[in-house]
Amino acid sequence: MKIPTQAILDPEQLFETIDTISDKYDAIVVDGPAGLSEVTKSILDVVDLALVQLGESNPPDFYRNFRD
Repeated sequence: MKIPTQAILDPEQLFETIDTISDKYDAIVVDGPAGLSEVTKSILDVVDLALVQLGESNPPDFYRNFRD
């Protein structure tokens, strides 16, 4: 199965592309840059669900935060 991908860095183009392809797919995955950039704001503005990493990405460090 081939999954179509696109790299879009311009926030306006991102809005247009998501609007254009949203009727073709059940789900669209958008991965944005770390930090709060214009692209990130655009992504958060158009999505129905956002998964946001709030801590470190290294699992041992992540679980350390929940220990005594």
